[in-house]
Amino acid sequence: MNIRMTSAALPRMGDESRTEKILTTFRRWFIAYRKYRLERAAMTQLAAMSDRDLRDIGLTRGEIERAVRGDLARERALRRYY
Repeated sequence: MNIRMTSAALPRMGDESRTEKILTTFRRWFIAYRKYRLERAAMTQLAAMSDRDLRDIGLTRGEIERAVRGDLARERALRRYY
């Protein structure tokens, strides 16, 4: 028994990789958006705190954004060693 497949029945080679690239790009955008929203929520909560409460946790108002993004921890760690 011979089974013949027409070219319409065969999957095209570029379709899966193109779809995967689009899905990967969408996932990357979605993750970046979620990260942005979480960072903004954290910054809003910290900004609502009093200066005294911020001092208690070792922050000033000017350090809120860097603290949320993790830059402040890296800066402080580097200052300890240099």
